[in-house]
Amino acid sequence: MAKVTLEVDDTAFQQQLTQLIKITEDDLIDDMVEKYRNTTPRSGPPPAGTPTGGNAKKKTVRRRNSVVGNYAYAGVLDDGLFPRNPKGGYGKTQGGYSKQAPKGMATPTIAYVQKQFAKYVKKIWK
Repeated sequence: MAKVTLEVDDTAFQQQLTQLIKITEDDLIDDMVEKYRNTTPRSGPPPAGTPTGGNAKKKTVRRRNSVVGNYAYAGVLDDGLFPRNPKGGYGKTQGGYSKQAPKGMATPTIAYVQKQFAKYVKKIWK
């Protein structure tokens, strides 16, 4: 029986993979945080004498390679856990979700990131 040896030069592939990892760790995560923050609902005008609204948007930050909603009610916003009749907020919710973010923030952000990742892959592996 004959012995066959196959050698593959994967230098180009390794360079492309390194490039994809760098893009993913830098640009894609920044895009993800921006999308999540932009999808986060902003409360209406605050009562007189209080700071401007938008606490959730302001406190949505990047921590290492993830998005962090650094406020107590992040899960309520994202998971649609508002009560059917919130106090003083009639008309702001539907089915437990904010009308500004009817699918929460994570679901649209994940869909966006998947599309962006596919674009980056296509760009690198032309």
